[in-house]
Amino acid sequence: MDLIRFQKLRILVLWIAVPIVLAPMFFIRSAWEDQILFHFDIDILIQIGGLGLILLAIGGRVWCSLYIGGRKSTSLVTDGPYSISRNPLYLFSILGAVGVGAQTGSLIIAFLVGMIVYFVFSITAAREERFLTEAFGEDYLEYKVRVPSIFPVSLNVESPNSVDFKPRFAARTLADSAYFL
Repeated sequence: MDLIRFQKLRILVLWIAVPIVLAPMFFIRSAWEDQILFHFDIDILIQIGGLGLILLAIGGRVWCSLYIGGRKSTSLVTDGPYSISRNPLYLFSILGAVGVGAQTGSLIIAFLVGMIVYFVFSITAAREERFLTEAFGEDYLEYKVRVPSIFPVSLNVESPNSVDFKPRFAARTLADSAYFL
């Protein structure tokens, strides 16, 4: 199966599977419910933190689209968010998934949802690396050595003075990312 068909299948599976997996969350009670910390309900604080992660995910995914929009398979993008992670879209999606899980008020559910999404994206990233190695050869292999796959080890973002981007890609990413809400 070629990379584009694989990505479309992955997206379709996620759009179908995520609501099915998340449906039981409506029936889960947080162990933190009715627990107070500094006059705040702990489960509400967890949910607010989760909302922060969701908003970070949406903003991060749009940031990524400004750099990669329309160039995904035609050039090797190594600046902006791609200078700290080879798969920043996956990084921000994982953070969004943790945020969605946190809406239950449970740190355990947030962690489990994040791990499931991380597992799916790790498989996808490995498959994409084969394509990128074939497409960009030595340039990609050097980039692979320099930049971690998903989780950054440094936040030193390398960015040019200007970036050409296509607004429709940013708008589509914003619309897709709103799914986290």
